[in-house]
Amino acid sequence: MDPLKATLAAGFGAAVIGGGWGLSDYLISVRYTTIKESGTDAYSAETIGGRYKDQFVDPLLASNEKWWNWVYENVFKVDQKESKITISSEFLKVEEGFLKGTSSEKTKHLNQVCYTALLKKEVEVINSDYVKNIWRYCSSDSALFSEKGNEPTAKTLSDETTTSNTYENKFGGITNNKSKLVADIEGNKGWWDWVYENVFKPFKEKSSDQLNSHFGSVEKGYGNTNDDATKALNKVCETAYKKDKTDFSNETTTGNEDKNKLKKNVEMFCVKGQDKSLSIA
Repeated sequence: MDPLKATLAAGFGAAVIGGGWGLSDYLISVRYTTIKESGTDAYSAETIGGRYKDQFVDPLLASNEKWWNWVYENVFKVDQKESKITISSEFLKVEEGFLKGTSSEKTKHLNQVCYTALLKKEVEVINSDYVKNIWRYCSSDSALFSEKGNEPTAKTLSDETTTSNTYENKFGGITNNKSKLVADIEGNKGWWDWVYENVFKPFKEKSSDQLNSHFGSVEKGYGNTNDDATKALNKVCETAYKKDKTDFSNETTTGNEDKNKLKKNVEMFCVKGQDKSLSIA
């Protein structure tokens, strides 16, 4: 069992910690209070700490000191030694568990690094080692790090050879685009739902004015009914793939603003991986 997951199960009591991630067994009593339970107003609704109040331990609460010290000694340091998890640059300088209150020394104590991290918006850290570390070391259930921030695998248009002629002479038929655009198939449901929750929703909450009219009506990840044509992200992306190349633009000049938004939206919400650049010719 993963050590933090066992801690979560323990809540405010004792836990027998299994040997996950190379750890020895522990019998410990770790008390912690989540952001939601502490009632702090330090995190606005659009931040990671604000969106997941019940899943993150309050970094600045003095009564959580023992928890942070335990995580540092028994999880963070072990991960460093075993090298099974990539430590992001934001966590690399951590050398202690807890420092009381806010401090200008924000890089050496695990709770302070987590405090800084939880003030960020998901769209700022998505699909990175940083966000995986945030869920691993700052949440009360480290099992979440394998789900959060990890982009699911997905098949692209080039993988789906049966639809190869569907996008001929269209935006989705451009060679550079076919290997990046995610196919509208049921097998990609997990990817579409993940992008909707972790990329689209945070972006819409912050920058709805940057959505092209086609994407403005999206309210779910994957859908496969007639009603989903304008509501499901996969269907809206599929419609974009079939558009003419002239419906997209790299320019933001007068007359091209909406075409430019459309291209940027497709790059952000319909492309897998970190290379989001698409071609229009």
